[in-house]
Amino acid sequence: KGDFAAKAALYKAMETAVIDSPRGKWTLSPSHNPVQDIYLRVVENKENKVIGVAAKALADSGAGCKMA
Repeated sequence: KGDFAAKAALYKAMETAVIDSPRGKWTLSPSHNPVQDIYLRVVENKENKVIGVAAKALADSGAGCKMA
């Protein structure tokens, strides 16, 4: 059970977390949108291979967001 009154601590934990997902590591921007690399991949002989990074640390700008 969590402490619903500790919203500031939850937000701080979310903002400093690094999530290791199947799509690679990502974090949250100040507006709480995901920030992640977008990878260029190719399938050769039924094997999925990363051949480069198409966009490094891609993020929504959060334009108009009060948290940004």
